[in-house]
Amino acid sequence: MTRGKKAALWLRRAKIVAVNLLVLGALLSLVELSFYTAIRMPGLLSLCPERVRDAVKVMYWVFDTNNVQYDRSCAMYDPRLAYTLRPGSCTFTNPEFKTVVTANSRGFRSPEKSLDRPAVIVAGDSQAMGWGVEDRETYAFLLEQTLHESVLDTGVSSYGTVREMTASAPFFSPRLKALVIQYSDNDYNENLTFAETGRLPIMDRAEYEGLVAKNQRASSYKPFQYLGFSLFTMRLWGAYEKNEVLAPSAEKQAELFVNALAPYEKDLEGVRLVVFEVGAYNKPTDTIKGLGRMKAKDPSRPLFRKMTLIDLAPKLSRQDFYLLDGHLNRQGHAKVAAIIARALAEPPR
Repeated sequence: MTRGKKAALWLRRAKIVAVNLLVLGALLSLVELSFYTAIRMPGLLSLCPERVRDAVKVMYWVFDTNNVQYDRSCAMYDPRLAYTLRPGSCTFTNPEFKTVVTANSRGFRSPEKSLDRPAVIVAGDSQAMGWGVEDRETYAFLLEQTLHESVLDTGVSSYGTVREMTASAPFFSPRLKALVIQYSDNDYNENLTFAETGRLPIMDRAEYEGLVAKNQRASSYKPFQYLGFSLFTMRLWGAYEKNEVLAPSAEKQAELFVNALAPYEKDLEGVRLVVFEVGAYNKPTDTIKGLGRMKAKDPSRPLFRKMTLIDLAPKLSRQDFYLLDGHLNRQGHAKVAAIIARALAEPPR
């Protein structure tokens, strides 16, 4: 083969490689653009297969979520609880919502007057706080309208049972009629630490400020961040289940939950307890069933005598949660408020 023919052959091969690389680049760019678009236009997710939806959800929480507890305009450091909501009003947004969050002087999403010996306290994490809904759409607010009693919502994003009780206890009084506690699977680690050490270590201000800075950077898009995460961390379409941590047993979670309430057992004598679980995307841990078994074994324990356990999972549907974000939406909060109101109107069971 002459030198000219060899050169022409190598040129043809180079062109083929170049075309293949261009096609591959275009395909990868298309995949990245699809993830980028799905997160910013979540309505499109309803058209996607479940595995794709799950992959997008994981990437949303890793890269794009604005966490209210680390949003400087909405929250602030607290040496006792790590953070509370910042008194006043702020605008809290994520792709599926834009809401106004108003907090009282103690950093909770309830009117100032509710701090004065409330009749009902609603404790929990972001679901109880009302992540993604307006002040007048939370189930705590709706419950107050139904009961015509003062309701204090001490729920703050990512609080576990230990901090929920720490936040609520200063407002226990002889006027307290009911304590409504929302459980979530992310309570586990906090409750476990408390059980193992007898205390709950709270991050210092420097660590909190670092998380605030990280939250601010979350909105800065980096080229091919979704595709890279999919390929090297999530193995593309097998995303969600590969990133899920195996949950501890319902019995263990129930045991740790009761241990977190135990220091307040005497203070809660005569107070109606309503406990239910709401986690992201309505994926329960069966902790309520575990609590039911504990209650059946020791029904005379004061903590259990006035406790009502509600299994919410069958009562809620996918339409009650944001598709991408996984929190209760306005419809979901209305349902939960109605269920709690009915439970409070009946004897403990």
